[in-house]
Amino acid sequence: MYSGNKRISFDKIYIWTFLTALVMFIYCTFESYWYAELSRHIGINLANPKETYSTLSRLAIVITSLLFFHRKNTFKDLTFLGKTLFVFSIYLLLSCLFMKDFNNAMYYVSTFTGASLWIYIYLFFYTLKLRYDIDKYIPKFITIAFIISVALFLRNYILNNAMGQTDWHYIEAYYAVALIPAITTLKSKNKYLFFMIAVICSIIAVKRTGMITCILVIVLYIFMIGKNISSKIKTVLFGSILLVGGYIALNQFMGKEIDAIVERIENIEEDDGSGRGEMYSAIYNEITSNENFNSFIFGKGHNEVINSKNSNGFSAHNEFLEVAYDYGIIGFTIFLFIFVAIYKIYRRTKDRQYKVAIFLSFIIFIIFSFTSHTILSTTNIVSLCLLWGYVDAKNVVDKRISWNKRISQAQ
Repeated sequence: MYSGNKRISFDKIYIWTFLTALVMFIYCTFESYWYAELSRHIGINLANPKETYSTLSRLAIVITSLLFFHRKNTFKDLTFLGKTLFVFSIYLLLSCLFMKDFNNAMYYVSTFTGASLWIYIYLFFYTLKLRYDIDKYIPKFITIAFIISVALFLRNYILNNAMGQTDWHYIEAYYAVALIPAITTLKSKNKYLFFMIAVICSIIAVKRTGMITCILVIVLYIFMIGKNISSKIKTVLFGSILLVGGYIALNQFMGKEIDAIVERIENIEEDDGSGRGEMYSAIYNEITSNENFNSFIFGKGHNEVINSKNSNGFSAHNEFLEVAYDYGIIGFTIFLFIFVAIYKIYRRTKDRQYKVAIFLSFIIFIIFSFTSHTILSTTNIVSLCLLWGYVDAKNVVDKRISWNKRISQAQ
């Protein structure tokens, strides 16, 4: 048995190891985006020299999260979301082991940690809040996470423009968008500045899904924060004035970028969502007409959509189709339960600001899952997972406090 001081010392090691590995992972992810942009510009497929560091940082996060949780907790201490994610992680592991045929153990590690990392990020923040009172640190963490995400995005944007490539659409901006739900929980006025920065990032990224999602969640937030009808009307009017004023101001400095993204939105039907409609139809038909019972039930393995006959080497850009194809009807069912579990967190959350934040994260998760990647490879979903883990544990802690108060009053 360890003394209390020793347990705290071990926990500090887990916490700092996790946070260091998380920062390294995010940096390596943005670096991989940059190498993809550079490869496209020069016409040569460059290998990312940071890929090994990315894999090792993911492995460190997974191991640290598991050790941190299991030092004191067991499966029964998980909520419905936690248990669903645990089952999904085991399914991902089995799929990786039995559906993939790699000749190098590192490929198995890379594939599994890339697909499941978001689950262990949730688990870490769930454990951290369950075990310690971290409320005063969360605003600082959110602020730092947002600054890092925006700085790395701008770094890629500036480097890309410096070499003359101006037609790249930056998925990196999704990190700032995915942080908006967490930003809404900040009590300082900085959150409105962060909203504006997120909008600017969405504009210069020229990602129409990111832009639409960004504006949508901000508008929803403005509408939801009012406590009564009168307050809601005032808030909506104030928010509308800010949005219109912001648009006019931004249009003076970023007119070209705004015109570009508006044009892309107007052409969404003409270009079929950058060809997504045709891809969706092809992958859906492959799934539903699949005569192989095993692959229909268990899937064909992680990221196998790119090897399908109709994909032309591209992924589905739709996680519902991707999961059904890669992990079969079993994996697809578990994936749907994750959405149910997040909605249950929303219904169970009593604190108004966190209830709104969970709802907005739920909306983002749905939109990104329908139009982009969320779990095929862990990227911007990390921002949603830290929020889910924290609020899920907060609800457990609040329930315990409420229960203890009732017992004390009864006595």
